[in-house]
Amino acid sequence: MKEIIYDELKTQEKINDNLQVEYGYVKKAEEKWRYYPDIIVDNKKSQLAISILTDVTANKDPGLVRQIKKRNDYFKAKNLKPVWFVEKTEQSVDMEHRVIHLWEAELDIAIKMEEDIKWEEAVSNLDIKNNLFNLFKYHYRSVPSSYEVRGLYYVKSTDTNIIFTVQRFITEQLSHPYRAFALNEAYEIKMSTALLTENTIQLSDPLIEEKQRNNFIEETYLRDEEYVPASLEETNTSSDSKVRHLINSTKNFVEDGIPEILNDYIEEVKVISATEFSEYLVNECGAPSSKFATGRYEIYKDVCIALTDLQSIGKIKLTNKDYVNDRTYEVIGN
Repeated sequence: MKEIIYDELKTQEKINDNLQVEYGYVKKAEEKWRYYPDIIVDNKKSQLAISILTDVTANKDPGLVRQIKKRNDYFKAKNLKPVWFVEKTEQSVDMEHRVIHLWEAELDIAIKMEEDIKWEEAVSNLDIKNNLFNLFKYHYRSVPSSYEVRGLYYVKSTDTNIIFTVQRFITEQLSHPYRAFALNEAYEIKMSTALLTENTIQLSDPLIEEKQRNNFIEETYLRDEEYVPASLEETNTSSDSKVRHLINSTKNFVEDGIPEILNDYIEEVKVISATEFSEYLVNECGAPSSKFATGRYEIYKDVCIALTDLQSIGKIKLTNKDYVNDRTYEVIGN
């Protein structure tokens, strides 16, 4: 992994005058450092100390934490910004409740890059009435005074390439068992995209990040609008198996049905309403008919996200947006 990442960065060095790449032990050999990062990248903004962390397990976690802390402190004292890539292992993420379980070593190497700052600003500027964690049914110990966003970068090798997986989260539980509020569905990007450099290493796909951020904001406002505290919810007499069936059927319909039906639907209309389309899905297409306490179909929030995706590729244009009542779009070209 180290050699492939090094080769990719050296290739970019040839076309980028602001970039210098070298193995850590070569770059700092004469200075006889105590610790060397795998790769050192000099660019216009900073000097990065890239290291690859492999084989993180429960048994090795405590020892890794001690090593990482020493290395991070050492690299920072040498005016380097530590960047860690973690070998991809089985992650424990529950996106239904936005929970990501972390090794302490992972928590310690999570870093803040440009996209993390954009996420932090977006979350901090949310104008919502209810607690963010409550809206997503995230069970927390305490609400942080401010939302601190960090990113983890997992790597795995294939026969032909190295694939990076990007995971962003809000730090919350900083003692065992370590966990955080997952902001995005982790996504994969090719090495050439992750390591794209101009002034610094990108470590993201900006288009995916923007889409995920917009969808998160959209869903947060919808959840805030429909939120009913647990203490006020009516007792549901349905069995657990029926509840699970409803959740699964809704998930399958959202992932597979809505985009396909929506594309056909906009071929027949000039204007589309999120509320009317939600009713169409339930009455004509067999979508789950569960409702919020306000009487609105729960699938409404997923409809709005699908409409936002269509808007982002220019198929529809937003003409009216009212979080409380509805939103309408003009179909482009019809």
